[in-house]
Amino acid sequence: YTFAAAQVDNCNPSASISANCQTNLPRVQATPATLQTGLQIAFGSIAAVAVLIIVIAGLQLIVAQGEPQSISKARQTIIYAVVGLAIALFAEAAVTLLIGKL
Repeated sequence: YTFAAAQVDNCNPSASISANCQTNLPRVQATPATLQTGLQIAFGSIAAVAVLIIVIAGLQLIVAQGEPQSISKARQTIIYAVVGLAIALFAEAAVTLLIGKL
């Protein structure tokens, strides 16, 4: 496979790539703010799912009516969801702190 001359117009491999370099590859215009926003949305979604799981497990705990096995399962679910929520919040704080220092 050979590259056509039109594919690499204005591209000098020994120098930095210029804005006019035509490689037919998509250009990514990512900035730290874009990355931070994307990660905040991802971690926020994870946190929302964790809160929803906590609510559902709380309802299961209420409906368990004293059955030890159901109560134990609901408590474990709440504990795991709280740990997941804490991890998501810590990860979001870490990303915000690290990207803020860039």
